[in-house]
Amino acid sequence: MPESLATEEPARQVRPYDFQRHEAMDRSRLRRLAPVLEVGAHRVTQSLTTIVRSAVRVEICELEQKRWEVYANSLPEPSYIATAVVAPIGGRIGLHIPLPLAQAVVELRLGGSVSSVVPERALSEIEHRLFAEAAEAIVGQMIEALSVVVPMSLGPLGASNSAVLVQMPNPSEICMLVNLKVTLEERSEYEAMMTFPLSVLLGLLDALERIDNSEISEPDSVGEEVRARLLDAPLDVSVSFPEIVLSTDELLSLTAGDVISLQRPEGLPLRLTVGGKRFCDVVPTTKGKRLACMVVESKNKED
Repeated sequence: MPESLATEEPARQVRPYDFQRHEAMDRSRLRRLAPVLEVGAHRVTQSLTTIVRSAVRVEICELEQKRWEVYANSLPEPSYIATAVVAPIGGRIGLHIPLPLAQAVVELRLGGSVSSVVPERALSEIEHRLFAEAAEAIVGQMIEALSVVVPMSLGPLGASNSAVLVQMPNPSEICMLVNLKVTLEERSEYEAMMTFPLSVLLGLLDALERIDNSEISEPDSVGEEVRARLLDAPLDVSVSFPEIVLSTDELLSLTAGDVISLQRPEGLPLRLTVGGKRFCDVVPTTKGKRLACMVVESKNKED
């Protein structure tokens, strides 16, 4: 083989450059958000379970990056798209719900079942109102979870049946797509998607990196700030009487005015639970014109 041919360099491949392309964020940076998003998914699970009065499970799947205009053009028509402004940052987040999931939630709220056959069509005005509470719960609970990192609040939620009608401040801005796997009644699975623009992500990621580096500079002040925000997180607290057992005959014979014995001695403390776990003992009382409870010393030696 001639020496000139042996030393020839391989031909270079030329690809067209997209001048509208934004530099994608490093995946290692995005993974910092995973624990916070998992907390948000748990909060969404609790809220949706209460709203539809049925078993719901929400899980975080993969995180993707796309420009909003590219993602919006890939959505089917019609769709359910909800958006809201995040204050004080000013970015607009989005939520895409597939129509089968939206209609299944509406069916459950009306007393039906997810196994019922529902048409894949745009939601009516009444169905929009029935599903609005679920959409607000998904977006609101995720924002509350992220507020532990950076204080933020959510503006009014607007919904549309088409991505074409959604007006984003910067359609070419890169967005993080959070894939949510929603399971209803332990058998029906759906995929929803939340979008966070770069303007919202950068503030979150910068705050998380400052927390991770807190042991290098000002560990006490940063740690106290994070601890204070965690202590501000709301918790579900409940006080209730223990369950009692009635036979079917006793249950069916109940009429207005009947008195049901709670099978519990008068004055015995009740349990105050947090997230389903016993926290302390309380006794019923009043505060002004409102019913209240007073914390008392526990008589259980194991507490």
